Amino acid sequence: MTEISSRPETLPPRQGLTGSPTAPVSPTSPLYDSAAENLRIAAAIEAGDDLTPEERAAAAQAIRSLCAPPRNADRDQILADGLAQFFGHLTSARSRAEEFHRAWRRYEAHSWLHERLLDEPPPKRRGRIEEVFWRALRIYPHVLTAERLRRLG
Repeated sequence: MTEISSRPETLPPRQGLTGSPTAPVSPTSPLYDSAAENLRIAAAIEAGDDLTPEERAAAAQAIRSLCAPPRNADRDQILADGLAQFFGHLTSARSRAEEFHRAWRRYEAHSWLHERLLDEPPPKRRGRIEEVFWRALRIYPHVLTAERLRRLG
């Protein structure tokens, strides 16, 4: 097996939440060891070296983490379906998102306060837009902006 340095001087910039590069990971950061190990394993794979079972498991875990669905994929799907079902008659995506957002805000400020501890949406909400709001808020208890909603629908 080719010898690869286990601690490079600095790691390449990571992508931040917005997709813009952030500062390189510092060697004193707790993220450094994991990132350095992944880079070392990637270099070993590129070189065609044999990997230990632990290295194979680490590489598999890193690949799986890249393929994981977004954290709020279920909520986003519920919202996209609600936008299409209840506001699909509006002509522009912007107007659909703004009307949906306005109604969602109103629900969150009033009815949600009384319904948030329930295990299921109240029967009077079934099949209505409020059921969409209730299900989305149960997954993530914050109302999205109209702009974020527009990108969903």
